[in-house]
Amino acid sequence: MGLSLPFERWGHGPKAAVLLHGFTGRASSFAPLRPELESVLSVRALELPGHGEVPAATFDATLDAVAAALSSPAVLLGYSQGARLALATALLRPASLTHLVLESVNPGLRTAAERAARRADDERRALTLQTEGLAAFLKQWDALPLLAGSHHRPERQTHHPAALAAALRQLGLAEQPDLWPLLPRLKVPTLLITGERDQKFTALATQAAALLPLGQHVVIASAGHAPHFEQPEAYARALINFLQPIPQSQETSDDPRMES
Repeated sequence: MGLSLPFERWGHGPKAAVLLHGFTGRASSFAPLRPELESVLSVRALELPGHGEVPAATFDATLDAVAAALSSPAVLLGYSQGARLALATALLRPASLTHLVLESVNPGLRTAAERAARRADDERRALTLQTEGLAAFLKQWDALPLLAGSHHRPERQTHHPAALAAALRQLGLAEQPDLWPLLPRLKVPTLLITGERDQKFTALATQAAALLPLGQHVVIASAGHAPHFEQPEAYARALINFLQPIPQSQETSDDPRMES
């Protein structure tokens, strides 16, 4: 029997959606979006392997489980590690997608040297989890400049260190394939979201959007790596405009900037 991922259900909107949280997150990590999106989406927010009470699993088993959750047409939305899994599912598994939303996504490491360096970093972090515990790991993780402003979430305190370490080893970026060459094949309408303070991932999204046949890129003002947490109202507006486009003349001046 294949891996089955538990989920949190919310929303009563007309569009079905499956949500994938990032590393150290939980199914509840998208709660800041609920006030804006409950009437738009009917959500199943999945709990990913190695998080909460879900045992760690391989990359392939995780993709199979995400694809199984898409038994009927739905929006697939992911953040960071969840965005990489969402993109891989869209490209490598048959799934019923109406739209794909990728927040702060890296489509893959392109060289063996990059992969080796990332694997070494993830192994050091996994050892910190195993030897020093969750609190020490989160203190180091939160000190990363990339994550400034995105980590004040109590659900992160509920993980098991050994399982989270296994998630790093089995689902980290170094263990995932390079998806850059496959981007031109993706025929699903795709929205890439980044925060304006996150220069690295904004540059990655700009490159990816140029390769996607149906890609759009929105940059959220006053946000870093986790716009859904830092600026949920602006994030929700960008998502609603993507799913339900409105005439240009009706857009207000404080809408997020969009790049094609």
